[in-house]
Amino acid sequence: MPDPAIARLAAELASYPVPPGARPPGVSGQAGAGIAVALELKTDAGVLRFISMTTVFGTALDLGLAELTIETFFPLDAFTRAALSA
Repeated sequence: MPDPAIARLAAELASYPVPPGARPPGVSGQAGAGIAVALELKTDAGVLRFISMTTVFGTALDLGLAELTIETFFPLDAFTRAALSA
């Protein structure tokens, strides 16, 4: 049986209006569809799309590295790659 608080939260989220031009999740033909969720940033140059990877040093012996987390962003399409190179 689902948690009633979670069910209420899901119903509340579903009631929010959808912004104009928004795409539903899982739209086919989108770069990276089904593999990862793209980070999309609207800029003056256009929409830039990225995929991110997080690396956590969880078993490092050095105390300084034990809590180090590195998040990297990679261009998801040729347009984003070209915009970043410009």
